[in-house]
Amino acid sequence: MKIVFVIGTGRSGTLAISQALSLFPGIIAHHEYLFEPVLQQAILYHQGKIGKSEVQAFLREHYLPAIAQARGDCWVDCSNALPWLVEPLAELVPEARFVFVARHGKRVVSSFYHKFKADMYADDCVERLYAYLRGEADMPPPLKRYWRPVPTPASPDYAWFAKASRFERLCYYWQVTTEQAVLALEKAAAGRQELYNFEAILAEPAERARFLANFPLPADGAEQVAQFFKRPTNVAEPKTYPLTVEEEAVFARICAPMMARLGYDLESDYVVKY
Repeated sequence: MKIVFVIGTGRSGTLAISQALSLFPGIIAHHEYLFEPVLQQAILYHQGKIGKSEVQAFLREHYLPAIAQARGDCWVDCSNALPWLVEPLAELVPEARFVFVARHGKRVVSSFYHKFKADMYADDCVERLYAYLRGEADMPPPLKRYWRPVPTPASPDYAWFAKASRFERLCYYWQVTTEQAVLALEKAAAGRQELYNFEAILAEPAERARFLANFPLPADGAEQVAQFFKRPTNVAEPKTYPLTVEEEAVFARICAPMMARLGYDLESDYVVKY
């Protein structure tokens, strides 16, 4: 059975991809399988609170049984918890492929900022996680609103992030999560990783075909997926929020390196048509 981990940042098309792949009976496609416990483990590992052996023990007990018990031609998980777990997973599942699907940073940041205020970097949630990392509070429960990437205490960004605006934190999130995904795939999954831009998967038949080649589809599978992608998916609010002039400046200051690395024009943006 083929195993594919589709890695994203959130708001980057992973739900649409999992739903499109679920059109085919032989593919068992999950969106963020066991998400909150896995995300908690990912952030604990990133922060150095647990080691790789502890993460792998958790994955063996709670995550990998879903693969072992699956009956199909292909098992897929599309998740934004996985960028931090590439190395442990690559060792545990050496036959797996890792696919990173990026999306224009402005669209990811804006969507989280306007549409997911409770789940992404609310001040009280950041303060709760920081208090735990300082050893001043108990571990927060495994709820996604608490467990998002923050700088490690040794990072020069640690003090800045505690006082940063929510928009700055979201720019940081896109920058570091994307960077983590790219670097981890190059290091830990070399030779069995691919990188795609979600916009190109939607708009360019050749790039969509290259992406779908990672999965065992029938002869007309690419056309079925193309038709599926014409329907909006996971629309929390059917509205596009362009960045303000001030937000553009903040985004450029924090996110310019990975925008360039992924081939996005820092000056560009687009409106999603609902």
